[in-house]
Amino acid sequence: LQKDNQSLQKEMFKANQEKENEEEEKERLEKEKEEKEILEKKSENTKEINENTKLLDEKENNSEIEKSTKTENSVLQNTMTILKDRRSWLIIIVVLTVLHSIVSGGSKKEN
Repeated sequence: LQKDNQSLQKEMFKANQEKENEEEEKERLEKEKEEKEILEKKSENTKEINENTKLLDEKENNSEIEKSTKTENSVLQNTMTILKDRRSWLIIIVVLTVLHSIVSGGSKKEN
């Protein structure tokens, strides 16, 4: 009876150990699963952040290109407006004539 009792206790102890081991394994697997889910969420968030950053950079570049194009067009329009005006041509010719006379007059004085 005592041997049966001891073997029964051993079996109960063994069963309890197995149960504890199974519970620990189950907890470990759950933790691994949670960690994996967290890593996947982090990865998704990182991808979203990278995509958003890329879109913002593209938007900034597009706005800079647009500003540059507007500035070029504005300069071109102003230049064309100036060249269309007769008074502007008269002023340009007078300035060029004065500059030419200064340059050619200056070279005669040196000789």
